[in-house]
Amino acid sequence: MANRLASETSPYLLQHAHNPVDWFPWGDEALSMAREQQKPILVSIGYAACHWCHVMERESFEDARVAAFMNELFINIKIDREERPDLDHIYMDAVQSMTGSGGWPLNVFLTPEGKPFYGGTYFPPQAAFNRPSWSDVLHGIAGSWRDRRDEVYSQAERLTGHLVQANAIGKIKEPSAAGMSDAIRDGGEAGAGMSETGGGAASGAAIGRPAASDAAASDAAASNAAASNAAASNAAASNAAASGEGVSKDAVSGKEVDGDSANREAVTDQPVNEATSVGKTGAGADFLQNMSDTLYKDQLHAMATALLKTADKQEGGFGQAPKFPQTMSIAYLFRYAWLFSDRHPRPGAVHPSGGTRRVNSSRPGGEAEFPQAGEAMQHALLSVEKMMRGGIYDQLGGGLARYSTDNDWLVPHFEKMLYDQALFIGVLCDAYQLTGDSDYARVIHQTMDFIQREMLSPEGGFYSALDADSEGEEGKYYVWRKKELEELLGPDAALACAWYGVTEKGNWEGINILTKPIKRGQLLNLIPEITDEKWLDDRLAEIEEKLLARRSQRIPPGLDDKQLLAWNALMNMACSQAFAATGRESYRQLAIRNMDFMKRVFMHPEKGLMHTYKSGIAKFPAFLDDYAYLVQALIYLQELTGNTDYLDLAGSLVGQVLTDFGEEGNHLFYYTGQRQTDVIVRKREVYDGAQPSGNAVMAFNLQYLGLVLDRPDWRLRAAGMLESLSDVVTRYPGSFGFWATECMRAAEGCAEIVVVGQDADALRTEILANFIPFKVLQSATSENNAYPLLRNKPSAPESLIYVCQNYSCRQPVASVEALLRQI
Repeated sequence: MANRLASETSPYLLQHAHNPVDWFPWGDEALSMAREQQKPILVSIGYAACHWCHVMERESFEDARVAAFMNELFINIKIDREERPDLDHIYMDAVQSMTGSGGWPLNVFLTPEGKPFYGGTYFPPQAAFNRPSWSDVLHGIAGSWRDRRDEVYSQAERLTGHLVQANAIGKIKEPSAAGMSDAIRDGGEAGAGMSETGGGAASGAAIGRPAASDAAASDAAASNAAASNAAASNAAASNAAASGEGVSKDAVSGKEVDGDSANREAVTDQPVNEATSVGKTGAGADFLQNMSDTLYKDQLHAMATALLKTADKQEGGFGQAPKFPQTMSIAYLFRYAWLFSDRHPRPGAVHPSGGTRRVNSSRPGGEAEFPQAGEAMQHALLSVEKMMRGGIYDQLGGGLARYSTDNDWLVPHFEKMLYDQALFIGVLCDAYQLTGDSDYARVIHQTMDFIQREMLSPEGGFYSALDADSEGEEGKYYVWRKKELEELLGPDAALACAWYGVTEKGNWEGINILTKPIKRGQLLNLIPEITDEKWLDDRLAEIEEKLLARRSQRIPPGLDDKQLLAWNALMNMACSQAFAATGRESYRQLAIRNMDFMKRVFMHPEKGLMHTYKSGIAKFPAFLDDYAYLVQALIYLQELTGNTDYLDLAGSLVGQVLTDFGEEGNHLFYYTGQRQTDVIVRKREVYDGAQPSGNAVMAFNLQYLGLVLDRPDWRLRAAGMLESLSDVVTRYPGSFGFWATECMRAAEGCAEIVVVGQDADALRTEILANFIPFKVLQSATSENNAYPLLRNKPSAPESLIYVCQNYSCRQPVASVEALLRQI
């Protein structure tokens, strides 16, 4: 018999629709019933691709006896964290504050008023892994609610007060580096990061006892949510299991248990508390002036130093296992290397547009002055190379898994998230534009093929994720035995095994995760039968086709087919970046089609933007990330097309953000809009996790559109946002990768590039093929007085390119090569 989740559209909620637990979706019905019946609320949060969410469902939520107890004594609510990231952020912060870490599944107990008082992550059916059983937890909470309700309410009030206090960013008037440093060191409970796995101690703050340390090794989606109330940490710690392990109190029994620190994504320090000055309204103009001084170079060098200190120089990435892509830190290193090395171009690969790509070379003596520039470039390229050749990348079908459980990028946690594909494509494009190496282009195309084959809806939207499990086993869909290749490929098996690193022994539990241990050129020397590169390319393509066909006969992982505005916008930007880097027209057309889809299904004429869409239904008011990413995607798309309608819509959306998410006297924006009334606290998210902070992206949007639309107040607001965080970003760039790049943008300034004339499309396509990270690009076939950069630039007999600074332009040029010399 189905429960109330059967009428939902979320794949995760539908997975639980036939549990004997009487699950409610989050909403007025459940919350009102809790208040009327004076029952505590159990909120259980997860997502469709979460392996340990599935495990806990099978072990506990499908157990009729356990379900009967839950139904009798609790109001049980299931939440898809991707549908309601705001609730996930709040209750994740609560669990981290109580226990020291968090993860998914996230199980939190609330008062009937929605205030948290106890929580943990995965609980087994019997006490194991230094965790109490789920039944023990339920009985313990029920007893506390019955016998010690006053203490429960006291703890809920204290914890809610902590959440409000920790979110009171920007209340102190005088910012100082020392103040920020002290706040990070001393303010609040330690955050240990979070992930999703079965190991570790799952505990919560027992009623009437001190908050215990939950060292649950869980799946760490490294979202803003996870890191947002935890403190800034440096990037290396983002992977390392640093804090939270050791001895803690079991939430129910009170016994001491050993913690476990595996599979953490964002290991953090202390939360930024009310003693910080983050977000306070200050003099953005002063910040811009300071960033133009030589002091800024020290900040940029300090950020690069902090990242490189944590770099794994052998295997790429940052820190130790589990290792996450951390693409925003890689992107920063690419830009740092570009900025502090010679940018005089040398000829590179021919771009499909017919223009010439330029690849940046090292300045003679440049590395002596800025030795980190070469090291930064080397490590960024190493990291991308190791990922795209490792088991974390699906060598056969394309697509990046969420993270690697080992240092070598061999054994992934196999689910594929849309946002990871988008961000990985971004750094692949950086690498290709900087080097011209066709291997990067090959992986761009393979990943884009995967997206279009498996993640694209008929309507033009992008699906959210592919599960890690198939047939109840994690990774089963993706792994191979050598015998399978020999039976399928016959005489080509030896070549395939060499290419994909397949052995009789296997590289993971007796089977093989496909990797690319050697490059194509090495195969020419390794296999005597190979006669030439054309023959090799043909054979490898045929092998890949046969293996893909065989794999398609297996039972595939589950698909989370809801479509999220924020993630679609990220993927839209990736399509734009892929077109810019490779010139493949189909990517631009895909970006246009997807933008049309987003405008059609997510834009409500009265309610504004909506967050999620499935089966013809758009739900939930959009969050800051939705607005911020969509505005950025519109900016990217107008650069590709010259269509100013995208700029006008972006400007309108920024106005909505300022009204609905802003607050007078504070530069930073809330995560939820004014109309979101079912949350106990409005949070400001500032940390870059698995996805960039919506606030950081808004800083980019305000700076860019402030220039293009002549809104100096927007540019000052962007400067104020950077000013409020620049000190902590400098100290902990691994937790603020996107912010770090925006600080660099403020320091370097943007090249204002304008193309006018009949050849505007061809010229802008050629411009986009080059690595010019800090630019504003507008183009038109004739002058357009509605936009300051296009004003007073009539088309000449030939198309012209202008390079401007603060609307003051140099002598126009007629070729991209001449443009590159100017910038």
